[in-house]
Amino acid sequence: MRASLGALVLSLVVAAALTPVVRWGAKRAGVVDNPGGRRVHTRVIPRLGGLAVVAGFFAPLAALAFTQSDVAEMFYADPLRSVGLAVGGVIIASLGAWDDIRGVRAWHKLAVQLLAALVAWGCGFRMEHLTLPFVGELDLGVFGLPFTLLWIAAVVNAMNLIDGLDGLAGGIAFFACLTNFVVAALNGNPLVMLIAAALGGAILGFLLYNFNPATIFMGDSGSMFLGFVLATTSMMGASIQGSTTVAILVPLISLGVPIMDTLFAMVRRIVERRPIF
Repeated sequence: MRASLGALVLSLVVAAALTPVVRWGAKRAGVVDNPGGRRVHTRVIPRLGGLAVVAGFFAPLAALAFTQSDVAEMFYADPLRSVGLAVGGVIIASLGAWDDIRGVRAWHKLAVQLLAALVAWGCGFRMEHLTLPFVGELDLGVFGLPFTLLWIAAVVNAMNLIDGLDGLAGGIAFFACLTNFVVAALNGNPLVMLIAAALGGAILGFLLYNFNPATIFMGDSGSMFLGFVLATTSMMGASIQGSTTVAILVPLISLGVPIMDTLFAMVRRIVERRPIF
């Protein structure tokens, strides 16, 4: 619990300190969101705030290398999974930042998202078995890989699409982190508790500047990164015997609104014979 509290505080401080710096840099570089169209803001707002969230999240995880604790030993006991979280997260955040700056076509964006998901799968973030209510344990077999890739890409894009109002994506992600933290605490999983606390603290640090009226947006660099961490964290919880169903259902329920909104948007476009992307 102390490690989680420390992660929460450190990530909050780092994100809160870096967000004004990112805001200044985005303004200088012209990476801004202009008003008009469907946008509800009436003035120019800088993007790229997600970079501060990314830095805030990784700060306490990097600090584990310099501490002697049971959580640090658990985190680095499986270095491949740590690499998957870091490399996949950096790929997703870099994709989002490039999209914020230059713009990325939908197919290219999906391809890179699947690449990050594949990296995560190769590093041990896998859905191979599911425990379903009234059904029991289901062995995914050869469908484990596509199911894992679909899960990660779906949560990443759901968080990306819900990011349209001040504090909305960050607020939803924070309560998903809070839910994950409580479930992990009940199941005795300090590693998931630490990651949930680190992400939650980074979100809170950024939300200080993103609540209405927002002075900076997280952009795709932040929203997609949040989705990636939430998706992979759910699989870390699923590796604990007896908590598979809860670990999968928690993010599914927490992100139910953006996930359903994504599905309805796809259905509307199909009915109207418009390209889904």
